Amino acid sequence: MKALGCFAGKRWERWREGRARDPRSSWWAPCLARRDVTIAARTRGSAPAVAALGILGALAASGCQNSFQGPSDGTRELIHAVEKEPWADPTRVLVEVNGIPLTQGQFYHRVLEQFGTRRFLAGVITQEIVRQEAEHAGIQATEAEVEHRVDAVLAEEARQAGGRAALERQYQELGMTLADARTEHTKDARTQILITKLVKSQRRVDDDALRTYYKVTYATTRYATRHVAYGFRPKEGETEADIPRLKLEAHNKAARAVDRLRKGADFAELARAESEDSVTASHGGDLGPIQDDPKVVPEFMRVIFKLAANEISDPVENPQGGYHVFQVTAILPGQSFVDVKEKMREEILNREPTVDEITRALDTMRKRAAVTFPGESPVHNAAAAARPPAASPASPDGSANGAGAPAAASSAPPPSTAPARERP
Repeated sequence: MKALGCFAGKRWERWREGRARDPRSSWWAPCLARRDVTIAARTRGSAPAVAALGILGALAASGCQNSFQGPSDGTRELIHAVEKEPWADPTRVLVEVNGIPLTQGQFYHRVLEQFGTRRFLAGVITQEIVRQEAEHAGIQATEAEVEHRVDAVLAEEARQAGGRAALERQYQELGMTLADARTEHTKDARTQILITKLVKSQRRVDDDALRTYYKVTYATTRYATRHVAYGFRPKEGETEADIPRLKLEAHNKAARAVDRLRKGADFAELARAESEDSVTASHGGDLGPIQDDPKVVPEFMRVIFKLAANEISDPVENPQGGYHVFQVTAILPGQSFVDVKEKMREEILNREPTVDEITRALDTMRKRAAVTFPGESPVHNAAAAARPPAASPASPDGSANGAGAPAAASSAPPPSTAPARERP
């Protein structure tokens, strides 16, 4: 059963480092503020906050720390049978550990014991609430949408693994094939798509939100920018004493990248192949439009704002442990509010949800759901039980004020797509 546990662990890690991840936590922190939600959606194909997956993966990840031979084809078939009919035969032996058998019934008992029945059940309840909400709203995840998302997940995993063959070897070490991985990803993708669509369907954009968004976007000149990032912070097995060597290696990589790019190499292809910024690498290093912003590191602003369209920068050091190569692909002059009002509305309504927005939406769904345990009265928030739910005023960063029913749109600006100052 280790294959399933390790796979759940991999999914948990992707969720933590992807959808829920704030790019400021990585080595390139001072360079980039948290991406706009369009970038937040470009993580490792990771899921929105699905509680059951989080609970499962958090502990299952620990099962991947020790390496041993994965299941054979016959054992894999047994695992699939257990998944298909989990309660068919609780006495069936799944595996022997030092000669002591572990039955199917014992396995499920230990799963609940280790994960915590209440926590696990809470995750399952949340998933069921999402399913019901989507059904009530007439929202579906089409097969084409699911396949597209799974393809994107596997493509990003292959990129990070060093190619499809390398990814296949990694899954083989877990006793899985790529087909097994696709099946598991498909389960996640459907729920992810439903949550995304539910959140978008509840948005509304008021004039204040539009004007706040305008001030930090179309009101000023913006520089459409992309980058390639090379880190030099110590990795596993390395120490602070290795930093001088790692720094030199990162600088040399950046310098070679500059040379290749100036000789005509494709920037997007190079970023996808080499950039260590996992948030933007799979999208060719795209940072989106950057504008003059007090949160931006002055050194980076000076470099970016001096570049002509399509010019390649020299390597720029990030004090937190990296070098960047920037390119401005277009210089976008400011536009009037009237000219871009409807465009801004569409951008806010259609962009991918942030983790905070998803969390708030799930909390609201749970509060208005009537959850009944045997022998107990329904547990729900009567004041919020009416359907359809009130649309959430969408601020530029997808945030809303208040608990339960959302209040007026926040006046906070959207997450900057610009390099940010180092935070203490």
